Amino acid sequence: MDDLRYELDQYQSGLSARPHIIVANKLDLPMAEKNLKELEERIQGSSSLILPVSAKKRTNTDRLISTIRDFYDDLSPETQQ
Repeated sequence: MDDLRYELDQYQSGLSARPHIIVANKLDLPMAEKNLKELEERIQGSSSLILPVSAKKRTNTDRLISTIRDFYDDLSPETQQ
């Protein structure tokens, strides 16, 4: 997680501080539940939202689209660019 924040801030200062969603794809695979729990434990206490999905089975894809739309609508016009 720290590596990703670092990379985002290298691209644009402050980018890692913006609201974000962690999309945990491939929920349909055998190890998905174990991996999801591990991810939740690793980011426990952060303000990150984890959204588990399976693009293959279309599990939670509507929720993902809706959540992205909500995040975008809540941004100020300056940050929507």
